[in-house]
Amino acid sequence: SQLGFRRVILSNAVRVEKPYFASQATDPAKYTQELLEGLEQAVCTRLPEVRVEMRLKPFLEDHLEALIPADVLRLLCHPGENGIRVGEAVATARAGPRP
Repeated sequence: SQLGFRRVILSNAVRVEKPYFASQATDPAKYTQELLEGLEQAVCTRLPEVRVEMRLKPFLEDHLEALIPADVLRLLCHPGENGIRVGEAVATARAGPRP
């Protein structure tokens, strides 16, 4: 919530450990407090919508377009050390395609 996202979608995928989605990490009673703290730090008032999708491919194929139109910036984030920071990804996407 500190980053100003309107919507966060957590999705299960092949490399996601199965216990993660059975844990408290996807329980609104647990993550809502953390979202509220992020809002306080960012001096923001809009709590992002959090959605949990158990299957990535069907979500992308059947629901993504209706939920987030193509003209809205979409980020697909993957944890790990080889990625880039969210701020960099947003700046790169806003700059447009490279020649």
